[in-house]
Amino acid sequence: DRIWLYGGDVASLTETLMNGRFGIMPAWGAAGNGLSEAQLRQVAAYVHQLGGGE
Repeated sequence: DRIWLYGGDVASLTETLMNGRFGIMPAWGAAGNGLSEAQLRQVAAYVHQLGGGE
């Protein structure tokens, strides 16, 4: 669907990926010892595009 619970813009998606969502999704960023900030922005842009880029 086209409803983004925590925001569908690239910045909001990057924030969600970096920090996760308590009880819902683990952090993929530095706190989670996962992806770099540049990698997170790339993933966020990809997810944004999948949602229609709106």
